[in-house]
Parts: sequence; structure tokens; C-alpha cells
Amino acid sequence: MEEYITALDDDAAEQDQMDRQHVLLVNSDPTILDLARALLGEARYNVTTTNAVPRTFALIAAAQPALLIIDLAIPERAGWDLLVRLHAEVTTTRIPVIITASDPRLIDHAARYPYIFGGSGRVVLPFAVDALLDAVRILIGPA
Repeated sequence: MEEYITALDDDAAEQDQMDRQHVLLVNSDPTILDLARALLGEARYNVTTTNAVPRTFALIAAAQPALLIIDLAIPERAGWDLLVRLHAEVTTTRIPVIITASDPRLIDHAARYPYIFGGSGRVVLPFAVDALLDAVRILIGPA
């Protein structure tokens, strides 16, 4: 799988970007990453997207975003493993996480074991724009 990491690089927007709440999104589907980045960016959040799961924990630990949005269906159980590690590590355990999946049964399974997977919110993919924005605002407030 080709790594896909994006962040806004425009110098003119750098100060504005620094003042915004940071949301980091992990998903293996570039279309979902682009759509969510556009929606959250339009809502004035600072957004980083990635599908680079082997390095994602280090990225999260360094960035300390206000919110994570993690898809469970990333290949090879990587989404599940990332949730377990995030919830177990002291440097990341307090970061709110919205868990996403296209199969509601996966989200239900994670919800049954919050002491293992954590997760503050849940959104089924494909998501309604309002559902995603509402979940983000509930957890971290407006941008």
C-alpha cells in the first residue's frame, strides 16, 4: 500500500492553521481521507490525514492532536491494533477518538470493550456530513 499523508502546507495559512484545533484522521481509503479533510477544513479544523499505519502511532504521539478519527477496517487489523496501543499509552490515552467503519458490527464490537479499544465517538461509513461534524464538535468543540 502506498503511504498517503497530507497536511496543509500553505505559508499564508500557517498562523491561522496554528490557531485551529487539530484533527488527525487515519483511513486506508484516499477518497474518504480527501472528503473528510475537505469537510473538516471547511469547518475550520486543522486536519492531517494518513494511511501510513506503521508510523501512525509516532505521528500521533508527536502531534498530540485534539482528536483522532480512526477507521477499524484498515488492512491487517491495523486500526484495531492502533486503538489498543493509543488507549494503553500514557501519552495518547487522553486523546478523544472517533471510531469509524463501514460495518456497524465492527463499531458495536469496539463499543463492547471500551477498556481495550477506548473510543469516545462512533461514525458509520459512508458518513453523513452532519454526523461527522456533530461528532467532532461534541468531543472537541468548534474549530
